[in-house]
Amino acid sequence: MKGFAGQIVRVLHPSYCAMMMVTGIVSIAAYLLSMVAPAWVLFGLGLIAYAVLWILTLARLLWYLPSALFDLTDYTLGPGFLTIVAWAPGQ
Repeated sequence: MKGFAGQIVRVLHPSYCAMMMVTGIVSIAAYLLSMVAPAWVLFGLGLIAYAVLWILTLARLLWYLPSALFDLTDYTLGPGFLTIVAWAPGQ
């Protein structure tokens, strides 16, 4: 993969997964505070981000495996992969 898209996939930071946690937490908080419209907007953004992040992560594993393995074993970047467990909607 080359070009701008390839560069994005190659340098994808593992902590982008935390965006799923944030959209979920804020969406639930908004819903509990009776802000239904913002809650659904955040939920929708979270679903879109979920799909995009999985596509980018799988592309990174497919085309840039050494870079992904380096991030996984690096003590500063590796903990970012722990946020993957929070990806699944409805957790």
